[in-house]
Amino acid sequence: MFAPWCHHCKHFAPIYQQLANTCTENILFASVDCEAHPGFIEEFGIRGFPTILLFTKNKDFEMYKVEVVVCY
Repeated sequence: MFAPWCHHCKHFAPIYQQLANTCTENILFASVDCEAHPGFIEEFGIRGFPTILLFTKNKDFEMYKVEVVVCY
């Protein structure tokens, strides 16, 4: 989940794209513009951007909050 005006979203977009291009076997990546689809904000309780949601076969979704990002 991202917002087009979000600096962090713009910064991480190429990294997310690289992951989507390389992790294709069992993982499906999707990008949702919450400005264009505001219903997702309320439905998933989005409180900041970017937000990463993990959907699995066994659960509806899990939300991951990143406090610190380490880049190598």
